Amino acid sequence: MTLFSRILLGAFIALISVAALAKDQESYNITLHSKAVIAGANLAAGDYKIVIDRAGNTAKVTFLQYKTKVATADASIAPLPAGITNLAVVTNAKGDLLQIQIAKMNGTLVFQAADKATAGTGQ
Repeated sequence: MTLFSRILLGAFIALISVAALAKDQESYNITLHSKAVIAGANLAAGDYKIVIDRAGNTAKVTFLQYKTKVATADASIAPLPAGITNLAVVTNAKGDLLQIQIAKMNGTLVFQAADKATAGTGQ
């Protein structure tokens, strides 16, 4: 095997390794049409980016607005309900954010009790 072939093979293996690691973190854009509460943080109606760090069937979800972290919450990952073709946000009557159903990830983020999550510091 030539030196060039070895370098090419090493670069290919490194690229595959980075791609495998990056797959555990995903991000999606969501819109809240009314105010909501997640992990004790009040989220105003508006556009947010959520960053999901997966670890098996659980995830840490970070909510960003204008690139500023506004909340972080723990979630479990459940199967996607039938009929969801894009993204759906589920809240209760009090405005607590209970689920985010995401067709692209083929799953549902189900949020834990508020005492297990922390509000962002804005840093």
